[in-house]
Order: sequence, then C-alpha cells, then structure tokens
Amino acid sequence: MATLVRGTCLNLKPLAQDAAWNTLARLAGAIPQGLILIGPAGVGKRRAVRALYQLIHCTKRSGDEPCGECVSCLKIAQNKHADFIEIAPQGETIIVDDLRDIKKSLFFAPMEGKWRFIVIDQAHKLNVSSANTLLKTLEEPPSHTRFFLITHERALLLPTIISRCQFVHFSPLDNETLTRLVTEMGLSVPNHLLSISMDLLNGGLEKASFLAQEATIAFLDEVLRELHSKPTRWEDVIRFADTLGSEEWKLPLFLDILIRHGHEWAVGSENREEAWRVANNSLKAAYLKRRLERHANKKLVALAASELSTRFHLGPE
Repeated sequence: MATLVRGTCLNLKPLAQDAAWNTLARLAGAIPQGLILIGPAGVGKRRAVRALYQLIHCTKRSGDEPCGECVSCLKIAQNKHADFIEIAPQGETIIVDDLRDIKKSLFFAPMEGKWRFIVIDQAHKLNVSSANTLLKTLEEPPSHTRFFLITHERALLLPTIISRCQFVHFSPLDNETLTRLVTEMGLSVPNHLLSISMDLLNGGLEKASFLAQEATIAFLDEVLRELHSKPTRWEDVIRFADTLGSEEWKLPLFLDILIRHGHEWAVGSENREEAWRVANNSLKAAYLKRRLERHANKKLVALAASELSTRFHLGPE
C-alpha cells in the first residue's frame, strides 16, 4: 500500500503558500473590510485566516510568523477564541439565519481580541437571501469586524460582493507536497491507484480522506477496469454511467475520471483531429461536473448521466 490530517501545528501558517501568506501578512496592519481567499479546495485557505488572527494577536511574534505558543495563539489553534467566528453551509446552502444571528452581535466590541473575524467557508454556497444579508453588512461593516470569504468558485459569488472585497489567491499544491501531507494524515490507497488519486486531488487535500475510503477505492478499481478492459466504446460509457444514479457521490467522481482519461486519450492520439475531439469531450465532462456541483440533487444526478450520451463522445467510434 502507498501512503497518502497533517499533524497538529499550533503555528497555523499554511504550508507551500508563501505568496498568499506574504500578502496576508502585509495586510495585517490594515485589513480590508472583506477578503476573498480563492484557490483549490483543501490548500490551506481557512488555516491561513486562523494564522493571520494568530499573527495579529500573538504576544511573541517573530517577523511574519505567530509563535504558536502564547495564550492567544493556543486559543485560536484550539478553536476556543470567542472573536473568531466561522459560518459553514448546512447541506448545500449557507442559510440566512446563520448570518442574521451573527449580525446581531457585530456592533458589540470584541470580547477578547482587537478584531472579530467572520469566516464564511464555501462562500459560493450563499443563497440569494444570505448573500444579500452579507452584502448589507459589507456595505457598513463595524470598525472592529472583518469578513473572510473562502471559495474555489469565484463565478458563483455575487458581483456586488466581489466589488466590496479584495482577493488573495492560493495556488494548487504540487504532488510532492500533496504526498508529504497525505502521508502525515495517515491515509493510504493501493499503489496502482496512487497516480489517479493524486490527479483527483486536483492540487488540494479536500478529497484525501474520501479517496482513501474502502468504497471509493473499490469504485475506482471498477471504473478503471471498465475503461481499460477493452477499447472504450461510447455505448459502454453510457451503460456504466446509467448505473450510477442511485449513489450520488459516484457520478461526479466518474466525471472526474473521464476528464482525466479524456486528456490522456488526446495526448496519446496520433490523429490530430481525434485528439482535438477527445480533448473537447473532456471539457464537456468538466462542464457537466461543474453543473452537478452547483445544483446537486438526485434529479440532476440522473440528468447528468443521461446528458453524457447527448453532450459528448469519448473513445473510439
């Protein structure tokens, strides 16, 4: 078996994100009212906001790094700081009541720190009501409160919210860094699935635990057998996709694998016209996956499976 959550680190400065961290550290003295941290899922964006809060309140800081040892650093590392507040989706949506509850307390001074940080994880899952509630707060934020929106989907944020925030960009993690971090997480996949697992991580750690689950490993083996056992005919792809509607997690993963193999087929083709066709089909698979992620429900899982047959064509004729 090849070994794929990093160990406890009380100094929360993100790993392999020097450019993003340097930007945040420069802003520590004059934080904008709203920051959007954007980059692949699982590259340390939430961790970086915590590290910034550590840096600002650290009593033993050295340059642009928190000590990770003082009372303030320990509280934020252990999720015990009263002025560091996180909001996350409930299911597929960040509900408006969560933002309204937070809004009621914003005009009181912070309880422990200089600043109150409001972190909205997966901010692309704000619905119309919650996005508008946030927008009103961003228009007239309390002087001691700052907002941090975490996302990998800029296109799903309201333009009016984007216009009131500054961006900090996070890079995908390279395979060497991913391998080191997943090793520290104590996760493993069979050696023959290590390459595709790294590709499916897509530069971030969000799916690492999922890809190491027994059910996921069994499904990856099943898909690769389907794709490698014989020349891939479109009818076989459709037949296989049509079996996936009952388990919602399988279709997005199958589309990810098709995207990867689409690029492989394009690169390996000696026929330039065929290579362009396969590469284009891979992009259409990416489109379907993106659509499914934005509007995830059981009906659309079935719809995406059927659309595979009409929107693109993979493999030999």
